[in-house]
Amino acid sequence: MGYLESRSGDIRFAVRGIEKKFGSTKANQDISFSVAQGEIMGLLGANGAGKSTLIKIVCGVVTPDSGEATLDRAAIDLANYNPQVARKLGIRLVHQELSLCTNLSVSENFFLEMPDFGKNPLATKQTFSPIAKAAIENIFPDTEISPSTIVGDLSLAQQQMVEIARAAIDPELRLLILDEPTSSLDGPRAEQLHQYLKKISDTGVSVVFISHKIRDVLSLVDTVTVMESGKIVWSGATGDTNEEKIFSQMGGRSHDLRKTLDGDRRGSHGQVLFEFDTRDPVNATGNTIQLRAGEVVGLAGLEGQGQREALRNLLFDSKTSAFVSGDRRRDGIFPINSVIQNATVSAIAEMGLEVCYPEKKVGSKVLKWSDRVGLSKERLNDNILDLSGGNQQKALMVRALCTNQPVLLLDDPTRGVDSSVKREIYNVLQDIAESGRLVVWNSSEDDEFEQCDKVLVFSGGVIIKELDNTNFSKEAIIHASFSGVDSHLKTKKGKHQNIQFLDFVAPAIMLALFILAAWFNPMVVKYIGLDLILAGAVPLVFATLAQTFIIGGSQIDLGIGPFMALISVVSATFLVDAPFLGVLILCALLLTYASTSLLVVIGKVPSIIATLGLSFIWIGIGYIIQPIPGGSAPSWITSLIYFQFPIVPIPVVLILSVTAIAVLVNRSTLGTILRGFGNNPSSLKDGGWGPVKFQFFRWLSAGIFAVVGGILITGIYTASDINAGGSLTLLSVTAFVMGGGMLSGGIIRPVGAVCAAISLTLINLVLGQLNLDTDFTPMVQGSLLLTILLVRTIATRRA
Repeated sequence: MGYLESRSGDIRFAVRGIEKKFGSTKANQDISFSVAQGEIMGLLGANGAGKSTLIKIVCGVVTPDSGEATLDRAAIDLANYNPQVARKLGIRLVHQELSLCTNLSVSENFFLEMPDFGKNPLATKQTFSPIAKAAIENIFPDTEISPSTIVGDLSLAQQQMVEIARAAIDPELRLLILDEPTSSLDGPRAEQLHQYLKKISDTGVSVVFISHKIRDVLSLVDTVTVMESGKIVWSGATGDTNEEKIFSQMGGRSHDLRKTLDGDRRGSHGQVLFEFDTRDPVNATGNTIQLRAGEVVGLAGLEGQGQREALRNLLFDSKTSAFVSGDRRRDGIFPINSVIQNATVSAIAEMGLEVCYPEKKVGSKVLKWSDRVGLSKERLNDNILDLSGGNQQKALMVRALCTNQPVLLLDDPTRGVDSSVKREIYNVLQDIAESGRLVVWNSSEDDEFEQCDKVLVFSGGVIIKELDNTNFSKEAIIHASFSGVDSHLKTKKGKHQNIQFLDFVAPAIMLALFILAAWFNPMVVKYIGLDLILAGAVPLVFATLAQTFIIGGSQIDLGIGPFMALISVVSATFLVDAPFLGVLILCALLLTYASTSLLVVIGKVPSIIATLGLSFIWIGIGYIIQPIPGGSAPSWITSLIYFQFPIVPIPVVLILSVTAIAVLVNRSTLGTILRGFGNNPSSLKDGGWGPVKFQFFRWLSAGIFAVVGGILITGIYTASDINAGGSLTLLSVTAFVMGGGMLSGGIIRPVGAVCAAISLTLINLVLGQLNLDTDFTPMVQGSLLLTILLVRTIATRRA
């Protein structure tokens, strides 16, 4: 299609001749379009039509093979175009697959989107909390989303609100692109967004609105552009088209999405699989509710009124259920696996471990259901992330349908799926129900409940109304939703808030061990006692803090102990005999350690492998420098270690100082970025944050802690031994976990980690006071770790 001139001639953004291939697949073919200043354009197309590739090109995430682009008629250099440049030009994208970091607070996520506002690297919360609160309230009034709330504690709808608000707040905004922005929003919230978009378009901001809800799009946009098979097949004013025409242009066929259920209600005589009697706290209807085999049961109500919780409770209470999540990224797909591996995992689990070549045994089922939901068999061996969001959802549907489970639980399964695929999914669900299986379906689209035999309306976390196909209507659902009890979910504490007490577990254990040791010997808490005991804890504290920043990035360092021991060897030899050369060697070792990040990020070598190999190198270099234990500590290190600091001994000062530094780094803008990479690296990369640069900073920060700790080992023991760091590696990992950090990355607690490191040191002392052999120390340390993990698991599940 040719280049489309704006009717007003005042073009805000335009592309011409955009082409992009992925292998043999032509994702975009000769794409040309323009968006006028203040125009709201609807970009429509079926899954796989090329919309996602196109908007990634517009936002600098993907570089096109050819083509050109202009902003306010000024050419954009697409060869050097990236998300950071797009941000500076005022082009923002609201992602369909949410790009938030769920381990960070709402205000910290705002910082990641608009870092130029943060002038003080230590005042992220103070700077961005008012910005976040005002931005969210401006678009979605009365959401009660606190800027300090951890994003993972928010509902999917609330996360979508945050995603929208942090992109739309940019004062330099010129082009806002929204990809399925209402997929998790209920009607009132979607309307609030529509009104906001109309308001900013009146100020001159251009909007590209992508959605599969064609009816909603037509009620909002000024113009429509339709894509099919990587091409633009139609573009024009909203008044020149309608829902039927658009559906046809997208490659679909005209149809009525409503499934009419005549006669006796299907499933009314089927086996009762779930029952909510009048005593059940979730049932506020006053009548017993039964879910039977052969029914399609909808869960309705305003967003966040308990539908998802009820669905998951059914999943946990039943061992005969298959589940399809609408939140693909969090609890749906396995990102490193192929489509067929994602699709077959549940069916394989049913077979058991004794089955050989399980994928082949369920291959026919995969092909059957893939064809039914419109998932191309040519894509089955592709990585799941290579598919569009809608096609990923099809793979999850296939996964559930390939099982023999009598219950199918669906959590908004058509979120981000185009109309033609929705039709196929509706037909599949009807067939599934007619075959005698129960389908329980939570949906954010009230129109979809027309596919159900009955609907349970939720409000305030309970079922307040049961509607069947004799008294069902969209109006009845809305009336019941708004007439229900006040939602207690608004004041429900988030998971992280409910388990805050776990942050005090490691300090409490440390305090208890100190009290126990002091009960045996009061000198433990005197100046000389603290000096002797905590001096032995200093190396582990530094190793733990170094490990903390590495594990915070979903990585691990199996060579931290040998590296610190090598630093100690260099300190006991070169720093004594040739100080200048010793300093150069230490700097070279620090740079080499930080360069591990290049192996991990660029070389894609798993950190566990890279650091295991490096650990042997560190030990080998140590033996070359110093074949046997020996050497001596430089006088200035000895003077520092044995300095008589008033009130508290120097080890206490060292531990408190290094802990404070770690806390400041963690709370700084750098720490926020590093924690973000530990949780959602792909989103930070797409947002313009350089993974190579910041992973280097991660390993450099850890290396500084390790180098200082290695130097202090020399001062504490007045000599060096390359084998002295052998226990530090595993103990540092243990302390990190005991302190409340997550091995999956993104969540670190420096204070807890330090307290745990001290506790692991105190265990040896207490065992000695109990006249127990120190050989019991590892067993006690391991038992303590497992106990803490058990308590954390129980607390998290109850939260």
